[in-house]
Amino acid sequence: DVKRTVFNYMLTLPRFVRLPIFTLQKFSEFFSGHLLRFFVALRHLEERNSKLKAFQFIFLRLYMVAEMCWAFYCGQALMWCLQFFLTVWLNMFQIVASHDFELERESHDYTGLDWGIFQIENALDTYITGCMHIDIFLSAGLSCHRVHHVLPYQKSGFANIASQPIIMETCKEFGVEWEPR
Repeated sequence: DVKRTVFNYMLTLPRFVRLPIFTLQKFSEFFSGHLLRFFVALRHLEERNSKLKAFQFIFLRLYMVAEMCWAFYCGQALMWCLQFFLTVWLNMFQIVASHDFELERESHDYTGLDWGIFQIENALDTYITGCMHIDIFLSAGLSCHRVHHVLPYQKSGFANIASQPIIMETCKEFGVEWEPR
């Protein structure tokens, strides 16, 4: 899992600096917008919707920066920073809460295990309202998290929703219990 390295790095920092350092990192990403990575990806991207994706990226980016500038102009800088801080940490909590980062797992001998079964048994889905189509928005796309771990290259949470019944059927066929979590 790609996110594993980011969170494991943060866990190596002393506890009292984790919160400010990670928040500052996200704040700097807000300002830079990963522009360099975006334009490199655009050069290598040959998708149909690359112009639409570029428009969405630029529009949302300008909207967020304009919102920040407007808040600062109106004298609400503290409220904007508080909202930014709470939003970042709520989203981080949702992502971290749905992953297992136990360090003792590193010493476990994983020979003979099936990768897909391991993902189904160890990933955690996120349920908020019980309606997957609403939960996909409220959970940062984590409502079908086990499907995401089994099929990591799907580019949409809705693709995970569509794939979940097939994965559940396959689990039943091979005797893997799909427990609601």
